[in-house]
Amino acid sequence: NGRSLDTLPLGAAELREPRYSADGRHIAYSASDGNWVYDRETGARTLVRERGSSMTWSFSGLELYYGEDGGVKRVTPGAAGGAEEFIARPPSGSVWPLSMGPNGTALLGRWTSAARSIDLVLMSGDGASPALRDFLVADWHEMAGAISPDGKWVAYASNESGELEVYVRRLSDAGGQVRVSTAGGFGPRWSRDGTALYYQASIPGADRAVFRAAVRSGDG
Repeated sequence: NGRSLDTLPLGAAELREPRYSADGRHIAYSASDGNWVYDRETGARTLVRERGSSMTWSFSGLELYYGEDGGVKRVTPGAAGGAEEFIARPPSGSVWPLSMGPNGTALLGRWTSAARSIDLVLMSGDGASPALRDFLVADWHEMAGAISPDGKWVAYASNESGELEVYVRRLSDAGGQVRVSTAGGFGPRWSRDGTALYYQASIPGADRAVFRAAVRSGDG
């Protein structure tokens, strides 16, 4: 509908994968010179690590998860020494964190390896065992997942139809699949109250646009 876009004062570098903290004050993002956290109230930027990669916040908004050396690490921005620790490392391939559930323990990730397609897995955000367990494994690729604010649903992109589309499934048992997009879609994100999904899709005469789909959930 032609809504305007406002630009954050973060310079002219290529910025990727922005993520709001739970309180909406901070934005974590990656750039060519590393991972950063931007404070929307003060305008201050904090360097989290010098290697840029996609990150996601913990439920509390105090920690960040990111992929490195095939596994998932956790770091506390601004902590003395910036101590990092592995919470999960697969036996093969690599795992990237995607979204933390509202209970603070279920961490959704994307597992990629030569022996399997791109699948969705769950990790324990507190580093407890089991570190990795399958959520959605199929012959096609599933990626870019996000857990709903109420912790009941996972929105994700899959190419099972032949092109990437956005779907929703129950988090508890990976059941109840519903297709959301109608002409391609990827990168789904939930609204804060869980009543809408936002995702990207290509449109005729342009590269990509952001779409909004209203969501009503009950038993399905």
